[in-house]
Amino acid sequence: GFYTPSSGEIRINDHPMHEYDPDALLGLFAAVFQDAALFPFTVAENVALQPKKKLEAWRVDISLRQAKLQEHIQSLPDGADSQMLKVVTNAGVVLSGGQAQKMFLDEPTAALDPIAESAQYKAYEELCFGKSSLYISHRLASTMFCDRIALMKDGRIAEWGTHEELMALHGDYAHMYEIQSHYYQDQADEEGAGA
Repeated sequence: GFYTPSSGEIRINDHPMHEYDPDALLGLFAAVFQDAALFPFTVAENVALQPKKKLEAWRVDISLRQAKLQEHIQSLPDGADSQMLKVVTNAGVVLSGGQAQKMFLDEPTAALDPIAESAQYKAYEELCFGKSSLYISHRLASTMFCDRIALMKDGRIAEWGTHEELMALHGDYAHMYEIQSHYYQDQADEEGAGA
């Protein structure tokens, strides 16, 4: 609902979206954007996107646990109350690239090896249990946990099904998956040779 469609309409339970209260919809849906940023506030304020006096610490703890960051944050001198970034104070916390990616789900597996990447997808699957989630990715290894996969081509759904069903079609999805899987095999071979 961030943009009004230039043609057609968005329907929810077979009713046009504009018939629903916008505030009620915002309570039901959330978007995770790729261009997220950290702010020079505390870790908790960055996680909750709320000023300290309004945030609920237990929700911050749950979020950090789900992002697999709780242990690291708890090890900081001030825990979730630690100042982020070195803009305001030289003692500010600077997360590694991978930790920041986890906080925002900004391609959180881009810098991970295949085993850590698989663990991250499992954590995402657990996080979404009992909810509907639209997961958009160009990394097909990340789609295996999805209940249904839609391969988009020329603005339309070209293939639809589970990972296994799409692989059995031997279509575009299977072709792209095979190309990408060679990258993972080559990376695993290099890591094994270096051990």
